[in-house]
Amino acid sequence: MLTFRCPVTGLCPLSQRPHLPQDEHGSREDVAAGNEELSDEQERIMKTNAVFYHAGCPVCVAAEQNVAQALDPARFAVEIVHLGKDKCRLAEAERAGVKSVPALVLNGQPYHINFGADLAGLK
Repeated sequence: MLTFRCPVTGLCPLSQRPHLPQDEHGSREDVAAGNEELSDEQERIMKTNAVFYHAGCPVCVAAEQNVAQALDPARFAVEIVHLGKDKCRLAEAERAGVKSVPALVLNGQPYHINFGADLAGLK
């Protein structure tokens, strides 16, 4: 597999293909080519997790509508987390490297989009 290196992170998470499961209905190539139907579990495994953290401010709402909703649902399992309402997830966001919202975390790598609010201000 060909990978592209990002000068900042060293590896672009969008260039990585998810692991293709082999099932009782066909080979990995059959599943990847769409020659066999995927179970819900296989589909979930093949998608890349994406977590979009925001605080509900206008900047965050605009970023959710323009960035998080633009991700291909066939490739990404997107979870939207409103840190203004779900404060128990603040520690999780900090552990993921989120410094401000709105932010999108893909493959464990945080991407800060514009600037709506500092996480410290949400505590």
